[in-house]
Amino acid sequence: MLDLASRAWIDLIESTLSARVYPLDEGFQLTVFRRGPWRIGYLNFVAGCEALQPMSIARLRTIAREMGVHALRVQANEPVSDSLSFARYPLSACRIRDLQRWHVRQFDKGRRTENRLSRTALNLRPAVAGDGAAMHRLYQSTVQRKGGTAHYTRAYFEALAPLAGYVAEKDGVVVGFVCSARYGDRGLYLHGAHADSARSLYASDLLFLRMLEAARAAGLRSFDFLHSPHPSLLRYKQMWGGEAMTDWVSDLALNWRGTAFAALYSLRHRIRGQRSEPVRDKAEAE
Repeated sequence: MLDLASRAWIDLIESTLSARVYPLDEGFQLTVFRRGPWRIGYLNFVAGCEALQPMSIARLRTIAREMGVHALRVQANEPVSDSLSFARYPLSACRIRDLQRWHVRQFDKGRRTENRLSRTALNLRPAVAGDGAAMHRLYQSTVQRKGGTAHYTRAYFEALAPLAGYVAEKDGVVVGFVCSARYGDRGLYLHGAHADSARSLYASDLLFLRMLEAARAAGLRSFDFLHSPHPSLLRYKQMWGGEAMTDWVSDLALNWRGTAFAALYSLRHRIRGQRSEPVRDKAEAE
């Protein structure tokens, strides 16, 4: 299972998403992206933080400023107190708190999916690099259908596939996939999508079952489904035993350029009708 604290993840991000990743002390990473004229630092990109201490934030701000970062973006279970009040964004999250006590047959969705395993026409297997192109097409198609923005490239999926993916095949054609990872003892859902033709074959259900059972077998404490920009996606994750929660993204301005970024982003966020999907820069497709 891909570890988001590993060199493999750092290399993948830097080589496919034009970012720089800086390992920090206290187990943090700072991933820096260019957004137009700005350098935005994401703390623990994708994974976020379960909790932060005030001293950690003060030190991280100093480090990020020394690296030429204009704004620091932090995702945690509560807003960062010294962030600008207009630069805090709630995210609808979902997670299984105690994965080791979770069992698939505790839930109707899980029981029905497990029963389908013996009669499915799909072939489920670990993904390989050659599946990356098909995974990217499914991802793009689903994101566009849901009105989102595709942030991830074909090269990203080709690199990610053998490290984090499972695919569902029908007659040798990839019709669905999921990608997951770990950060410490947390399991993390990264991406997933399926072809319309595979809906009646329950490709997503079968892949979710495979993903959750693999995370549980790995001894992980919890499983985080991450942000669900649409109510239907949140309900789907709850069917697997996920608990709806609220996470927060906070933008911390480190200089006048960072303040300008935070203000413009806040305005853009409001104009888009409080859509929180771009906050994470993780356009889900499920």
